[in-house]
Amino acid sequence: NPAAANDALWTLRTALTQGLKLLHPFMPFITEEIYCTLLPEEESIMISDWPVYKDEMNFADAEKAVSSFQEVVRGIRNTRNEMNVPQNRKTNIYIVGKDGECCARFESCKKSFTNLAFAKEIHVQQDKNGIGEDAVSIVVADGVVYLPLEDLIDREKEIERLTKEQERLTKEIARCEGMLNNPNFVNKAPAAKVEAEKEKLEKYKEMKEKVNLQLTQMVK
Repeated sequence: NPAAANDALWTLRTALTQGLKLLHPFMPFITEEIYCTLLPEEESIMISDWPVYKDEMNFADAEKAVSSFQEVVRGIRNTRNEMNVPQNRKTNIYIVGKDGECCARFESCKKSFTNLAFAKEIHVQQDKNGIGEDAVSIVVADGVVYLPLEDLIDREKEIERLTKEQERLTKEIARCEGMLNNPNFVNKAPAAKVEAEKEKLEKYKEMKEKVNLQLTQMVK
């Protein structure tokens, strides 16, 4: 879209030139070099006009839309990391906005965030129609994001991985409890060592609880 491309170039150029001016007192040589290369018609950044605030440059709606999508992308990336989803695997993303205004905000800039969200396509809607019951959900301020489970993982392989992790954590919990129930260890080991084992036990229990929950969702 030529018009959109020109808008983007104008924004980049304006943001860079104004940023260079603000940075110039602290980094004079490099900002002078970049500025004069970017704007060869200008004599020097040193005699250019200092940036002045203009109310028409305050785009509150656009800022809010970008902020909303930043939260969505952050949630998607965290979820993918927790589920060990390969970086090259893209998914369909469904965003259910909490109201029509939120949906319009997401719709207005979804194309700009498709790659950042590792998305095949981003669908914005006001209800859960067409979204599977096993979809992974991510709650954000302006709605809920859903990722189809089949897009994220190979179900059988994930069940196998989680089962092995469950078995490993069960053994670790048994080992920690065995040590902490042993009077010889508790009474003779350094206090720091005993405390470390208690912390490990709590961590393993929390991890196993999460694994159990994931397994339950997998076998539904």
